[in-house]
Amino acid sequence: MLIDSIIKNKDLIDTALHYNVSKSQLSKLDLQRSYQIFVELFYMLLYPYIMGHNFRLYNKFLSIISIDSTFIKTKIRGSGIYSRNGNRENGIKMHTALFFPLTIPLESIITPANISDSSMFDEIIKNIDGNILKGSILVFDLGYYDSERFKTLDEKCILFVTRIKSNIKYEIIDIEGKSKIIRLVSNGYTLRLVSIKKGREDFIILWKNQM
Repeated sequence: MLIDSIIKNKDLIDTALHYNVSKSQLSKLDLQRSYQIFVELFYMLLYPYIMGHNFRLYNKFLSIISIDSTFIKTKIRGSGIYSRNGNRENGIKMHTALFFPLTIPLESIITPANISDSSMFDEIIKNIDGNILKGSILVFDLGYYDSERFKTLDEKCILFVTRIKSNIKYEIIDIEGKSKIIRLVSNGYTLRLVSIKKGREDFIILWKNQM
């Protein structure tokens, strides 16, 4: 019925009534439908587009790769419970790597909403061309924070920028202008800590020290 509705550009409810399926029956069927059917359709549409990228051309002016996730609320049972602001909602997550200034997806993965952002980080970057990664700066938020991950990225010669968690312990090695060279207590890894003021807020971010 869903495919029939799309092909004929009709409302799903009207199509259901044509097949003698009531609105309440349709609602029950809709709740039982797996979100995976849409994941497969998404990949079928996205990946030919990604594979068609001219990476040799892009690599000439590539500078920033942003990795983030987006929560998409659904009413489908089993798609994953996501807790935020005290609310529990069914939904899925879209984990995406975008590069700037083109804002075109390099990689995108859909998971149930209860899958953590951090667990998908390695899965995302392993599917991105290594030469592109080495020629760019990875930017990611606290959801991907992992001090051991910083060392791994460093070993692969991948530059990165992220925010620092408020409870992270570190030692100040040196001060250079408005930035500090710090050593993480947890694993001894050295980073550059930069404080940026935006409006009334202070954003403290970490840069790979070699930058």
